[in-house]
Amino acid sequence: KSIITSKIGFRNLGNTCFMNTCLQNLIHTEYFIQQLFAKKFLLSSKTPISQNFFDICTELISTSGYSYSPDEFKSAFGSKHSMFRGYGQHDTQEFCRVLLEDMNRELNEVKHPASYKELNTLNKSKKQCDKEFDELFRSRENSLVMDVFYGQIINIFKCRCGLETYSFQKILDIPLLLYNKKGSSDIDELLNEYFEEDEEIQFETKCEKCGKKEKHSKEIKISQPPNVLILSIQRTNGRGGRKSNIQSKIGRASCRERV
Repeated sequence: KSIITSKIGFRNLGNTCFMNTCLQNLIHTEYFIQQLFAKKFLLSSKTPISQNFFDICTELISTSGYSYSPDEFKSAFGSKHSMFRGYGQHDTQEFCRVLLEDMNRELNEVKHPASYKELNTLNKSKKQCDKEFDELFRSRENSLVMDVFYGQIINIFKCRCGLETYSFQKILDIPLLLYNKKGSSDIDELLNEYFEEDEEIQFETKCEKCGKKEKHSKEIKISQPPNVLILSIQRTNGRGGRKSNIQSKIGRASCRERV
């Protein structure tokens, strides 16, 4: 059952459409809101950003009308992050990332984070290392934001001699250019281009197998997809430069590629 059923707009407080866009997307991401309401007992004076976001959700449940002013949220967020004070323009993706990272830290259920430990990949399969990396990461950070939005990728580097080395990384979103090399804006094609193999990676260290500093091909795979995938669509100015404004799209992950 959907929790937020209202279709109320947010008032523009002065170049705050970047914030309003992010809030509307998150508030109408049903799976996220269900998880948030299920764990509202985690909210307190020690989780001000999460509490303010939750307050907006509860207001939208009970408020009638055409618009709602998120001025209290804007003030609280600006008090914590000076770059968002005032009413200047910002990127939606940048704001969304800061907001979710804040909530991830505030709602972290790990009371005694484990000491940092580097993952040992020697004589282990990619699948085994992928699992161990996730366990190591979650021994330090584990929240509903992590469960909903964070995915895990594997970077696979392959030497010309055939030896593969790899690293793992948690991701909150995937940045895509609005138009790919073919001039297409199709999401599937943009994703395919993002994950296509790159053969121009020069390693600074010698290969453990052949002993040479050869160029490596690089391939990225999603090893643990998020429940909700955030794609940040980056627009260019037509001359190869990036514009300052970014549109974000949030949706349930439908394609799950596992290592």
